[in-house]
Amino acid sequence: MNLKDEIRGEAFNRLQSIFLAAPIGIGFLVNRVFAEVNPKFLEITGYSKDEVIGNSSLMLYPTKEEYDFVGDEKYRQIREKGSGSLETKWRKKDGTIIDILLSSTPFDPADHGKGVTFTALDITDRKLADNKVREKDIQFRKLSANVPDLIYQFTRSPDGKYTVPIASAGIINIFGCSPEDVTDDFGPIAKVIHPDDAARVFDDIENSAKDLSYFTCEFRVLLPGMPVQWILSKSTPERLPDGSVTWYGFNVNITNSKKSGEQLFKLSRAVEQSSNAIIITDITGTIEYANPAASELTGYANEELTGCNTRVLKSGEHTPEYYSHLWNTISSGKIWVGELRNRRKDGELYWQATTISPIINDRGEVVNYLAINKDVTLEKRMAAELNEAKERAEESDRLKSAFLANMSHEIRTPMNGILGFSNLLKEPGLTGDQQQEYIQIIEKSGARMLNIINDITEIAKIESGLMNINSTRTNINEQIDYVYNLFISEAEAKRILFLCKKPLFVKDTVINTDREKLLGILSNLVKNAIKFTSKGSIELGYTKGEEYLEFFVKDTGSGVPANRQKAIFERFVQADILNIKASQGAGLGLSISKAYVEMLGGKIWVESIEGKGSTFFFTLPLDKDKKSKGLSKNLKIDNNMEESIDKLKILIAEDDETSELLLEVGVRKICKEMLKTRSGIDAINICRSNPDIDLVFMDIQMPGMNGYEATRQIRTFNKDVVIIAQTAYGLSGDREKSIEAGCNDYISKPICISDLLTIIKKNLSHSK
Repeated sequence: MNLKDEIRGEAFNRLQSIFLAAPIGIGFLVNRVFAEVNPKFLEITGYSKDEVIGNSSLMLYPTKEEYDFVGDEKYRQIREKGSGSLETKWRKKDGTIIDILLSSTPFDPADHGKGVTFTALDITDRKLADNKVREKDIQFRKLSANVPDLIYQFTRSPDGKYTVPIASAGIINIFGCSPEDVTDDFGPIAKVIHPDDAARVFDDIENSAKDLSYFTCEFRVLLPGMPVQWILSKSTPERLPDGSVTWYGFNVNITNSKKSGEQLFKLSRAVEQSSNAIIITDITGTIEYANPAASELTGYANEELTGCNTRVLKSGEHTPEYYSHLWNTISSGKIWVGELRNRRKDGELYWQATTISPIINDRGEVVNYLAINKDVTLEKRMAAELNEAKERAEESDRLKSAFLANMSHEIRTPMNGILGFSNLLKEPGLTGDQQQEYIQIIEKSGARMLNIINDITEIAKIESGLMNINSTRTNINEQIDYVYNLFISEAEAKRILFLCKKPLFVKDTVINTDREKLLGILSNLVKNAIKFTSKGSIELGYTKGEEYLEFFVKDTGSGVPANRQKAIFERFVQADILNIKASQGAGLGLSISKAYVEMLGGKIWVESIEGKGSTFFFTLPLDKDKKSKGLSKNLKIDNNMEESIDKLKILIAEDDETSELLLEVGVRKICKEMLKTRSGIDAINICRSNPDIDLVFMDIQMPGMNGYEATRQIRTFNKDVVIIAQTAYGLSGDREKSIEAGCNDYISKPICISDLLTIIKKNLSHSK
């Protein structure tokens, strides 16, 4: 064997090995009859070699038409190109249809009858994959064609060029261009991005490309003939082998949601910043939302309210029927408007005006409730006070009308007795007993008239502020005895037991007070007790406290209705002006007594049960501290006190007209010249302009500058003038504050003129 034969033999062996081990089917056909096939062919078709060799290739084709088509097409390609390649379908032995890529080459291009070599590649899986890709591509194109938004593949090449290889039809809605416009050119998109947003958009793209971070960006676009549109772009980046970066994502027009968001933001801010308390609950009343005003109104923190039922705010002052009507209204889809009395976290009660609206879903179901609440506590209080003032005014008018009618009756009745029986005394033939009877009637009528005149005179003095206090050493037991003896016969005439209670020894019962006013108070109270008591007893007495004597007049009479127990101390008021017994009087006794008690530094009140009786109390201060306050009540003011004081130049600094008048009248006899002002600043200027002023009455509480500060400034240029502080407060420490400010002395309102003259004399003697 020569070398050529060896080479040929070796080449044949190699070809034989390739033929047998090839991963694709290989075979030889002569006149389309199988002459040889390799193992892979048998594996692909499922036939054995014996079943194939010598048989026509028609056995593999599912139809005669496919067989003929492949033969015609194969030989056509061989004629034109020298070889042929096409895709066809074979039927395996088990009947399975597979896709085959068939390639053929003739042994002799000049003589096809000598046979052809073919290769068969099973492409079934690839065809399935291609079909799926093609199907998905069709689905994607159909889907993207019907989506108004943009689905895209966006690429940044290594040289920084932007392109959009893939874009859905929605790009026309987003950027106003077609997919073809941006396949190789990003310009049509770049030019419609809002100039104020462009730099930020490209910076975000570059940052995403740099670190492959998720890209998300909101920006505006300007399209011809359209308002500004807001676009949201989101995509995921991927770095390609050539260094370019491609993003897969979408763009959405968010203009409407932006507007809705802005509206929602405004609405949210409006609710959050509303001065009204706004609460949203579920259908059971459990709170799901409460704005800051709701927390402020209720006293509960927001986190305390959320999840809590509105029952926590109930005050218990509304009836179950009230709440039932509320819930029936809102649960039926209607709006409830009303007022609620609720309780804050700290227990304080408050009023709120409330509107509760049901929130209804698309199916017509109530899903939530919206409550808008306004705190109307102040308005309710003001309305109540206004109504009370109106009622008081109406009551005052009613009482004054009744008083005038009563005055007419009270004056005409005794006058009728006086004039009528005076005329009867002129009648001839009267016996001595008849004359005495008529005279007694005239005397009683005159006394009754005198009492009325005295009451009117006293109340007039009190109303004008001209009532003086004349304090003297007064024995309380003696006054009790005097009143007892004055009224015992009247009580006995009605068969009423009249008792006295005098717990103190004689030496302990002397105090400084106005004796006549004390007698007036006791007389008025005992007189009323006798008038309104038809049987039982009356007790007159007092008890001693640490700082006050407490007087009382107790009776078993008709009593005072609870709603009249404060009113009876007002001018022209009686317990019941429609009561016949009550109308037998001017209705001034208790108001005069109240004024007297308050002028003497005490207070008066009543405890009464209607139908069982009343106890009237009043207090008078003991004088054990008077000496320490620079006021010697033990010193009796004689009638020559005013003559013992030289005529003075006096400044009255007082903003209250009545108090000013009282001072002016009280010191008129010791005054040679009087100056008056109603402000602290003017008081300073008057003292600076009048260095010869002897005495200054300085009211502590004045507008602009108070008396303390005015005194301090006066003392900077006049240290000799006598300054006496006066105040209506009478609080502990006032005297010390006045002396510290530079005042010589201090007196509290109500001012007793005799006390005032004593203070003036004392301080003027010290200043000389």
